[in-house]
Amino acid sequence: MEKEYHSILRDARIETESEPLKDDEMRALFKKMKHFDIENPNNATFRLAVLLMLDTGMSLSDMVSLKANDLDFSVNVIRYRDKKMNKRLVFFGTLSEDELMINAKQNDVIFWDDEKNEPMTEDTIRDFLNRISAELKAPDREAVTPERLQKTFIFGMLKLGCPVKVVRRLIGVSEPSKDDAKPSKTMVC
Repeated sequence: MEKEYHSILRDARIETESEPLKDDEMRALFKKMKHFDIENPNNATFRLAVLLMLDTGMSLSDMVSLKANDLDFSVNVIRYRDKKMNKRLVFFGTLSEDELMINAKQNDVIFWDDEKNEPMTEDTIRDFLNRISAELKAPDREAVTPERLQKTFIFGMLKLGCPVKVVRRLIGVSEPSKDDAKPSKTMVC
């Protein structure tokens, strides 16, 4: 599984220095998010950002461009064009569904910055994750980053036995490397 994991990271151009979130880091992050003041709309949106990255493996750049009409709640699918204008289809689960629905009803842009009255940027979400990392007293190498959240999704899917080809498609890397191991036909997600 380690070989497939690193192959996906390489092909998706995700930096390989950091590791996926460990179980204790996930517990601490969820505990912290549980105590967010969600009366502050930006906190609710920041929470959605974390949940959506963990739920879908979407990149931050793709995520911040989402619009309400990209979401289809009847089948829990996000249909959008990535930064290269490729059509993408991403499934979301119960982890982010409720927050997505709330944000889709409030604004046409899913990641809206209520304080600035404009769409959130990648930097806004990165700044939030840096603040969370500092509050969790995480050293720099273990900071909560969008890349680590995406890696956590990838590693989790592989750990559950999801075929490499499926994981690649889920994160928008459809062309496997020549050195990828072929997935077993008995493996399912």
